[in-house]
Parts: sequence; C-alpha cells; structure tokens
Amino acid sequence: LNSVRVTHYHDTVPHVPEEFMGYRHVTSEVWYDEDFVAGASYTICSDSADGEDDSCSNSCSPLSCTSTSDHLLYLGVPLGGDGC
Repeated sequence: LNSVRVTHYHDTVPHVPEEFMGYRHVTSEVWYDEDFVAGASYTICSDSADGEDDSCSNSCSPLSCTSTSDHLLYLGVPLGGDGC
C-alpha cells in the first residue's frame, strides 16, 4: 500500500499531533505553497522515518502552522462549507 499526503502551506491539521510527541506521518508528502489551485507548482518532500522535511509543511512548525483557511481550501475546492 502506497500512501501520499498532500499538505497546503500553513494548514494546522497536518501538524496534529506534533512530531515532538513521537508521532510520525507517512513519509511521502506533496506540499503546495500558498497558491493551491489545480495546476499550481508543488514540492515532493524528502520526509523520512526520522522526521519531516523542514523545507515543506514542517517549515512553519510548530508555532506558525496555525491557518484554518489553508485547511479549508484544497486544490481550489472550498471544504467544510454547505454540503461537505
């Protein structure tokens, strides 16, 4: 089973629970910077079992990853609104 996690800029949810608590995500991350619409550029991150790539979503961790608006918009699709 191959897993890839897609993360958006300063989305707070991919950082809960925190790494310092011993939690590890799957090691395949695709990170979108601020522009997160279809066709936008992205970074394939170099996460490992020892920790996340500090140049991807972990670049804002632990204190600046606090955006709920980045969590509610993925690939130009608003989430958490009517019908979701």
